[in-house]
Amino acid sequence: MADETPAQETPEVNTSKYGCLIGITGLVMFTLVVIWTIYTGYTQNKLIDKFTQDEPMTLEVTYSDTETVFALRDRVRDFGKQVKEGKPSELKLSAQDLNDLIGHEDATMDFRKMVVFDTIDDRLKARVAMPLQTLFRGGKFRYLNAVMTFKIELESKQPMLEIDTITPRSGGEIPEGFLNYMRDNSNLLGTFKDHKQLSPILKRISSLKLEDGQVVVTAEGPQ
Repeated sequence: MADETPAQETPEVNTSKYGCLIGITGLVMFTLVVIWTIYTGYTQNKLIDKFTQDEPMTLEVTYSDTETVFALRDRVRDFGKQVKEGKPSELKLSAQDLNDLIGHEDATMDFRKMVVFDTIDDRLKARVAMPLQTLFRGGKFRYLNAVMTFKIELESKQPMLEIDTITPRSGGEIPEGFLNYMRDNSNLLGTFKDHKQLSPILKRISSLKLEDGQVVVTAEGPQ
């Protein structure tokens, strides 16, 4: 697990001036599922208890300065504009960029206490405090405090961001069935395919990959 870095105050950002990112965040981030339906039954539910905790862990994160955050926003907005106009464009985002977007966009507000990206190599690596809920225990939340890695790719023209590995902070073992369940239900970019603003952009994405410690999103012009 990456060393936890002392948090610093979020820069004052005038969201009314800069506005929300036209849904581009969805290309490189993901929507964490807050409420999980019943898994497979009481026995599996008891197994989940072994690698979850009653409280979320604190995810320490350091954000960039205001000027850097504004420059990032402009870069992402410009990418979205060019894609919508059918122009070739490329967007590269580091782990720090991803954290800055989470920390300063209203659209990603719910992610701020759920995920912090640490590194990018052949996978996206993040610390997570994911709330899980089943129909047992009166619907009370448990938290999967863990290090997760994610795969990101374009499959049949559909952007895919999927859970690959989970290492619980508790040290408990993840049952294979539960891990497979998470993998099979975790195209965490899929929820954006019908988004009014994002859908036209997603349809023009030609490549989505990890390269040189960054997420690289590419859109080609008209063929």
